[in-house]
Amino acid sequence: MLTSTAYPQIPQRHHSDPPGLWIWVMLGSGVLHGLGFWLFQGVLTGNLLQLQSRQTLIPIDIISEPPPVRSQPQFTQPRTSPPTRQPKTVRTPTQLPPQRQTLSTSTSSTRPTPSVKSQQGTSTRTQSPESKPSQNQSQDQSTHNGNKTTKPSPTPASSGSSPSPPGSISPTPQPRFGLFANVPPSSLRISGSLNDTPNKLASLKTKQTDFPPNTDAAELASNLDQPLVLEVFLLIDRTGMPTVEQVISVSEQTSGINLTQLVQAIIQTWEFEPTYNNQGEPFGQTYQLSLQITPRSP
Repeated sequence: MLTSTAYPQIPQRHHSDPPGLWIWVMLGSGVLHGLGFWLFQGVLTGNLLQLQSRQTLIPIDIISEPPPVRSQPQFTQPRTSPPTRQPKTVRTPTQLPPQRQTLSTSTSSTRPTPSVKSQQGTSTRTQSPESKPSQNQSQDQSTHNGNKTTKPSPTPASSGSSPSPPGSISPTPQPRFGLFANVPPSSLRISGSLNDTPNKLASLKTKQTDFPPNTDAAELASNLDQPLVLEVFLLIDRTGMPTVEQVISVSEQTSGINLTQLVQAIIQTWEFEPTYNNQGEPFGQTYQLSLQITPRSP
């Protein structure tokens, strides 16, 4: 006979936790997760701001290097070369072997000079040069025989006509060129960090684009022979006055020109509307402006 063994019954465990406890646990976990995500987002945004601030400082170091590179010797050399023509024109008559020929030619060259003076004086003296050649020939013969030191005195009269070649060399009219400054539309834009929350950006009210040769801007760009494209960083204060901070040349050649002084001479004649914040108050802000400068004849 099989005997049935009775197993003891295991008592069942029942949870007696109140349902409100689980609700508070879920709310607490949600709050903790929200704080964790918020702190993580703050760390990311802080790193991004630091990266942006570092990126804005990099162009300042790069911009400060190009201005010292200037090619001024290219324009100083052509100015020293023209004086080499003067000794050729002045010293050619002073050759020792053909002294007699030069003296005779010098007298022939000096003979027209008294006729000019007599024509300016009275009409009766104009006939006298016709009778003077015979006297001048006798004086030339006497000077050939002995007194050669007295004859070189007419040579200054002939050399007086020789300075005409230096007069023909005229490097000075070269800087007489005007300028034409052009600003492309919508080229004025904010640069760098904001000093305040802008409600209305600065704008250009009036500008002078044509600069005659007698202006300061034209004199500063006297060596400019090609169009020049510049990127200008200027500070427009709360009164609308512009101040040039940095100038970058987009063109390859600057022709040894002080770009900061040139741009300041051009922009100081312009009028700007300042930047306004949400309260309608003006404040200073840095802007970037594209400027095209073209030389032109007067």
